[in-house]
Amino acid sequence: MTKVVARKNYLILFVVAILTIVAVLYLGSWYKTTKQYQERHNSALLSVISSITIDELDSYILDNPEDLIYVTDTIKNNEYEEQLKDIIEEYNLDSFFVYLELNEDDYDRLKEYNNGSNLMLNNIIAFRENKIVDILATNEEELTKDNTITFLMEHQVIEK
Repeated sequence: MTKVVARKNYLILFVVAILTIVAVLYLGSWYKTTKQYQERHNSALLSVISSITIDELDSYILDNPEDLIYVTDTIKNNEYEEQLKDIIEEYNLDSFFVYLELNEDDYDRLKEYNNGSNLMLNNIIAFRENKIVDILATNEEELTKDNTITFLMEHQVIEK
């Protein structure tokens, strides 16, 4: 009788141990996936500037005709975004910028503001009177801290 109870206890212990191991592996995988998602989709800029969607762009431009918009896609340029965040904080520019994240469908809608011309994403765009009047960079190499500061000076956002 005691052998049957001992076997039953060992079987219960074995099942509990296996379930614990499976639960730990599942939770570890879930945590890793969530962390990777947040790293890709959470921009450092969102802690210092507000964001809008493409649907809100028209009304935003009407209310703020001379603002700058940082346009990005779902693949972030984290190194540049950290530099831009530093510039925004250093010069207290949070009221001059807004963050716009686009997917492929939204990109076509944004091109309408530029007469259908292509735009590089992960870029700063200056609007005036509902039209794009200037774009910071045409390639990734131009996205530097110095070029950004020069661009901001040209648009009289910061003083020389």
